[in-house]
Amino acid sequence: MKTVKIFLKAMRVQQWHKNVLVFAPLLFSGHIFDPALAGRSFIAFTAFCFAASSVYLFNDILDIESDRQHPEKRKRAIAAGELSVKTAIVLGLLLSGLALWQSSYLPLKFLLALLIYFVLNFLYSWKLKHVAVLEVLLVASMYLLRVIAGTKAIGIASSSWLVLCTFFLALFLVLGKRRTELVAVHGSDSREVLKLYNLDFIEHALSISIMMSIATYALYTVVVAKPYLLYSTFFVVFVLLRYMFLIYKEANCEKPEELLLKDKQIFFTALLWVIYVAFVYYGLPGI
Repeated sequence: MKTVKIFLKAMRVQQWHKNVLVFAPLLFSGHIFDPALAGRSFIAFTAFCFAASSVYLFNDILDIESDRQHPEKRKRAIAAGELSVKTAIVLGLLLSGLALWQSSYLPLKFLLALLIYFVLNFLYSWKLKHVAVLEVLLVASMYLLRVIAGTKAIGIASSSWLVLCTFFLALFLVLGKRRTELVAVHGSDSREVLKLYNLDFIEHALSISIMMSIATYALYTVVVAKPYLLYSTFFVVFVLLRYMFLIYKEANCEKPEELLLKDKQIFFTALLWVIYVAFVYYGLPGI
């Protein structure tokens, strides 16, 4: 049982919630109650969970020495010596194999998106995470790939505005994390690339990304020909502004993404957004 807990810790299963993005195309296509398409989306979700965990393992192997110098990251299974490098490599390869095996049940284009995800993560971990600006764009792109992969899994094209909105939203979240890392007490020790940034740049980029997130989402609600969907923009605006408020307030929080899950106002507003969008797509006849 202890070994299983160590494996799950190293796999960072608590991060699997990010992969729910593959369900976005299913929700917004109006086919969430289609058993076949829902099944494909679930397979895509599990494939990305396995892929993400394998990426985390290999990244932790590469960063083992720097993680041991960090006050929080040194608690990770590999850095703490709870999981050997050899075992981590075997587990990572196994998870990668499971992800590819899951992909065999889906269209070839999904496999291509998953392979691109692997390649981008490898390039990021190997070299590109040290390149200012490019590294945040890459991390945001990895979120976007989940949505694109979700469309390929069900064979339904998504709106270009939804794709753009996903990218800018992901960029906003990544920049929010970089800001808190930059101002945190131990921020300078957590990422080498932080030495290349200054607070003014991050905050200007943060402002641009939140504006683009809201604008592209609002435009998406207009072009999808769902008139009442436009009003869901208010929920989105509140969540993003609330998140921005919290990352400025909680200056020493190195994991701002946790604020999205722990803050009650954000949680209930996001829940209302899900309910409202579901009602517009599935509960309002004739629109």
